[in-house]
Amino acid sequence: MAQKGAGNATCTYNSQNITQYLNTNTVTNTIAELEATVLTSTAEESIAGLGSYELTLEGDWSKPIDDILGPDSLTGALRTVVLTYGSVGTGGVVTYTWTTKGFLTAYDINATATDKIVLSATLRLNGAPVRS
Repeated sequence: MAQKGAGNATCTYNSQNITQYLNTNTVTNTIAELEATVLTSTAEESIAGLGSYELTLEGDWSKPIDDILGPDSLTGALRTVVLTYGSVGTGGVVTYTWTTKGFLTAYDINATATDKIVLSATLRLNGAPVRS
């Protein structure tokens, strides 16, 4: 059964729940493809390499979220990131936790004269998460 994102996804950064400031959070897991072609191969062959995780956040800019993310965008500080998806009433919740393994790689504030101020942030999440 499909679940709507509203109320069924949370994001905690450095022990602070920042869900209320976000319009979207997108976590991407990419597995590296390593070439494994040998002389006897009849076509290119690959094997799975290590995974890499990235989290993209987008939302409306406000001072409270800037107070949380802004200082770390200048330092590269490693922080704990916890993401939850799902609902207890509709099949359960999955939690992904990176303990002191997430850092900001990009923090963008976009302001136009005729629209609201928005932010986007990208975090590198080191290593595989604890999934529960």
